[in-house]
Formats: sequence, C-alpha cells, structure tokens
Amino acid sequence: MKTKLLLSAVVLALCASAPAAFAQGSTSLTTGRGLNGTDYISPTYLYSNGDNLDYSGVGFRLNKTLRHDFDLIATTGFTRSQRVAGARADSSDFDAGVRWHTTTGWGRPFAEATLGYNWWKYGATRDNSFTYAFSTGVELQLTDKFSIAPLVGYADATSYGGGGDFYGVLRTNLWLDDRWSIRVNFSVSEDGNGFGAGFAWAF
Repeated sequence: MKTKLLLSAVVLALCASAPAAFAQGSTSLTTGRGLNGTDYISPTYLYSNGDNLDYSGVGFRLNKTLRHDFDLIATTGFTRSQRVAGARADSSDFDAGVRWHTTTGWGRPFAEATLGYNWWKYGATRDNSFTYAFSTGVELQLTDKFSIAPLVGYADATSYGGGGDFYGVLRTNLWLDDRWSIRVNFSVSEDGNGFGAGFAWAF
C-alpha cells in the first residue's frame, strides 16, 4: 500500500506541475523530440533487487512506429543474481505489445500493454510463466533534446505465486544528435527497485 501511495503521489505531482509550467510561458513540454513515436533500438544495462536477490544483466528494446499515435514495442532481457549457496538465479524474458500516445498542450500522455514469457532457474530448479503488463504515463519535454516519462503500471506472471505487482518507472532520454541518445530509467515496485542505463539508435 505504501508503494502504491508513493507512486501515485510522484506521478500526480509531475502531472500537476506540467500545466502550471506551460501556463507560465516556459518552454513547451511538447516542443522537441522524445522517444514515443520514434523508431529506435536500444541495448541497456539492467539492475534490480527483489526476492532477497540482486540481479544484473542486459536488455534490448525495439520501438517501431505503426502510425503517428501508435507504436509497436518489443523487449528482451537476461539477468543473473549473485551467487547464493553455490548457485545463481537466472531470469530471461521476452515481451511484445503496443503503445498509444497523443500530444496535448502540457505533455504527451500514453498507455502501454504487453504480453510475454519469462524463464527462471536456480540450480536444478526451473520455472516459467506467461506475463502481461499494463501501464500509463506522460512524456514531458523539458528541453528540445531532454525528456522524462513517469509512468505507473501493473504486471503479473500468471504461473508464479504471489499475484501481480504494481510498479512505477521514471524514463529519461537525452538526444546527443539526430541518431543517438542516452537513456536512464529508474523503477520501484512492491518487490524492489531497479535501474537501467543504455543508449538508443534511431533508424
């Protein structure tokens, strides 16, 4: 419950500040280039802590514009935990879905839905599950090259115990030129926190 309240407060504060900044004549929060509606691929370093284990690894994201307000999104990742009792936990996943997004006077609201699959193993123990996630947020253009996108969502792995998980993510992106950008993401959930850092190449 504390996590849900914290995520709600963060997103509401960011969304409430956006119209005020726009009304005061500051730089438009939609002027410039974000990641929604952009064709790109992005390798990313991943770190998370949860289930009493710390995981690190690599991920890969593809974003492909289907039309001006609709994107295809696909992600894959592989992470491994620290050694515990002589073995490591490995987790691999693949997700694909869609993102709807639009532009308003104060930002670019969006909603995402994905389906996927997760493989997990620790020593001789193996498990796997279908996964799904729904999220919504807003992309805010702080400068013509730098944007942030806070979002909240819900994810579940249908075959694992414990039910689903509410989570929040802050995505940041800084374009270095027309092709390359730096991406840094921070996440918080009921099971732990996460961090991602990488780059995007627009095509």
